[in-house]
Amino acid sequence: MIRPQNHIVKPGWQNTQTPSQKSDAVELDYAGFQQHIGLGKDDGYAPDPIKRRYLGNLKELMVWLFGSASQEKPPVIRSQNPDLKRLDTVLKDKRALAALRSGLGLQVSHEISQGDEVRFRDTLVRIKYDLQQAKGLVLQGFKGDKDMLDTARDISTLSSSLVDEMGRVHRSAARGR
Repeated sequence: MIRPQNHIVKPGWQNTQTPSQKSDAVELDYAGFQQHIGLGKDDGYAPDPIKRRYLGNLKELMVWLFGSASQEKPPVIRSQNPDLKRLDTVLKDKRALAALRSGLGLQVSHEISQGDEVRFRDTLVRIKYDLQQAKGLVLQGFKGDKDMLDTARDISTLSSSLVDEMGRVHRSAARGR
């Protein structure tokens, strides 16, 4: 367990927290956290569990978890759930970790960690839902504005282009089987 006090893990620190103090502590049960700071399964019980070469990663993790006033960086964790799990996933993926380090933020970094196939599927499902919602609002929500009609036409053009491209990929994949 790591406490945010000055972003320091004290050698030999023992867990003497009361239940009311646990809100400002972070359990390191996440594999990505452990991997990032070089902890093996039972290393957290050693007197100095973090090896010197991982201290930079530990500092980086503390800033992501708790922010840094001196660096004027807010924490990337806004709420424990789902942000801690997202950070854990990001820490296990090199591309996502690079994105977080470059300042792209937890949400974007997490999306990168999901991979293109999952992101593509999720995006299509979300777009379909949003279009269904918009279709249901046309009668009461659309007042004939030309800019909104132009936006819908742009969506239609993009949608047709997407379907055409997906069709080409599908046909190519079918020939390769």
